[in-house]
Amino acid sequence: MNALIINTYGGSLLLGAKSIKAHIIATMEDSGFGSDLQALNFPKVPRYEKRADWPEKFGMMRWCDIDVVSHPPCASFSVQNSKSVARQGVDTDGFACHRSVMDYALGHGTRTLTIESVVPAYEIAHEAYEAMAEKYGYRVNYIMLNSAAFGIPQWRPRVWIVFHKARVFKVDYRPKWAVIGSVLDKTGTDTPFPNKFAVDVFDALAPMVTRDWVGKNLYKEARRLDDCDLDTFRKRYKLGVPFESNAPYILDPEGFAPTLVLTSSWLAFDGRKPRRLNLEEYCAIMGFPRDYKFGQRLRAFRMYLSKGVCPPVAAWIMKMVDKNASGWTGPFTHEESDFGGVIDLRPKKAEALALANGRPWPPPGKEKARRPVSAAAQRLGGPVIRARRDPSAPRGHRYALVDERKCATGSPQWAFMLAALKKAGKRGMTRNELVGLAIKDPKGFPTNQPHDRAIGFFLSKFKGTGGLEFAE
Repeated sequence: MNALIINTYGGSLLLGAKSIKAHIIATMEDSGFGSDLQALNFPKVPRYEKRADWPEKFGMMRWCDIDVVSHPPCASFSVQNSKSVARQGVDTDGFACHRSVMDYALGHGTRTLTIESVVPAYEIAHEAYEAMAEKYGYRVNYIMLNSAAFGIPQWRPRVWIVFHKARVFKVDYRPKWAVIGSVLDKTGTDTPFPNKFAVDVFDALAPMVTRDWVGKNLYKEARRLDDCDLDTFRKRYKLGVPFESNAPYILDPEGFAPTLVLTSSWLAFDGRKPRRLNLEEYCAIMGFPRDYKFGQRLRAFRMYLSKGVCPPVAAWIMKMVDKNASGWTGPFTHEESDFGGVIDLRPKKAEALALANGRPWPPPGKEKARRPVSAAAQRLGGPVIRARRDPSAPRGHRYALVDERKCATGSPQWAFMLAALKKAGKRGMTRNELVGLAIKDPKGFPTNQPHDRAIGFFLSKFKGTGGLEFAE
């Protein structure tokens, strides 16, 4: 793989490319952010620190032999997560730098372009990705996953957008799990807190911490106590709910860390008193080497770790992209759906925690009774939810959900899906296809139902199933 890395910031994508022994052509930044860390940890990799410096060619190498991997500037994420509708969308300044990467790579005819994103941003920008793929003659797939399934003890859901020219995109996904306790190490130096609020909360509340506080936010837990006076904090910091999340959080050694952000203040608790995590532990929880160098940027290490990707995830994605672009035929565990090109690999948290701690799943006594495997189940890869026409149902609810346990009246979504199946000349639809259909054509849902809730409808109905089959 000839990897061209764009906007890796602190170097996470470079770490991923290095771990699979890819040939790293260069690393390029939109505005120079993190270039000093890249020079410190990857001194031999050519660097271009400004968008105006990005070259049109790299020696004698052809663009059709280059794979571009990018983590877009966080502005294109944050504007999509904003509650302000005026700041959302793909025509904002925040998304312009993201679009610039796509135009640069796809316009030059790169073999593949892979972009990491977050699900809320992806949902809003989905049509822009499809338009880019059509404009430049590529296919696009969406790989939904969680870093916790790659041996990283952090619950970090993400989506990777892959532009490519393979006929069908496939992945070999074999999750492995790790919990916080596997990376804790008391020998390092405790890291400073990122803000004064976290310092004050820790100094005031740490003495009263018990095991019941493990896996919880210090300030939010103290707020539940009748004898804990928090007026000083409220007056000094004019607290609101978002700001309270900046308080120190005690990690559960048998669980996963929450998503690392700029203001994360994580603690470990040994049964006597909580302690601040050291730099090596933060690096391990993000999937970075424990000895990664931050140089003069040591106090800002959270910013460089959080504004990137988990290197083991990046390495796996790059490997899958390279295989698909090289005509790989398998063995594979999942392939893209016909509707929307989605491959949804996101785990359920309860199941992930059980497996990470070596416990059986489902728990003993809660196993579902085995059913005879029908032809539809074999075709769709698991238990099947069926829908059939129900003339007696109220107007707008003309299809009944049917399986071997229950029959419930459906909703207009079922009519929409039936029409899609008939148009495609199919009787069945896999779960990935259902999720892809929900994302690709949200207009098929009732107008009073937000887009994220429409997708949530599919996830809740079809989690744990192979798919859906209609029977007239």
